[in-house]
Amino acid sequence: MGSIKIISVPPGQAPEWVRKEWIGVVITLQAGLIGNKYGSYRVDAHEAIRRLKEKSPEAATWLEKNLRLTKTTLLMFAKTACCLER
Repeated sequence: MGSIKIISVPPGQAPEWVRKEWIGVVITLQAGLIGNKYGSYRVDAHEAIRRLKEKSPEAATWLEKNLRLTKTTLLMFAKTACCLER
């Protein structure tokens, strides 16, 4: 399935300081390129936040407090903010 590496600040509703912390994080893909005009990659929210926590516990805590996470929550990252890791 592969992984993605966040290479630029992803768009989203989180504060910019939280979104900046994603840069450099590698996350296993849940599904390939999907949706909209530019496309997004889907990842498991829990795994993504665990990976982010290794780099920035503060940003991970913000997401845990402000997202409505379920067991199956997925996060989407714009293709333009990522590169594929094989």
